[in-house]
Amino acid sequence: MGEIVRTSRVMSFNMECPKCKRGFMNFIGMNVITQDGQERFLHVCGSCGHQEAYEKRYPSNTLLGECAEVHEQ
Repeated sequence: MGEIVRTSRVMSFNMECPKCKRGFMNFIGMNVITQDGQERFLHVCGSCGHQEAYEKRYPSNTLLGECAEVHEQ
């Protein structure tokens, strides 16, 4: 079997800082458990240092293969 090369695209998702609106929120490697037992990921703004926890990690990338449709997440 030979090598197969296909074109693909990457969708990148980032979260704008809700405080300063200038920076982006970056995952800092710490998980937080809320009072109701939900896991959240701690992020910090690269511009102002604001911290906030989200349900998913930012930035994140999703690989789209050929003919893939983009769906809102």
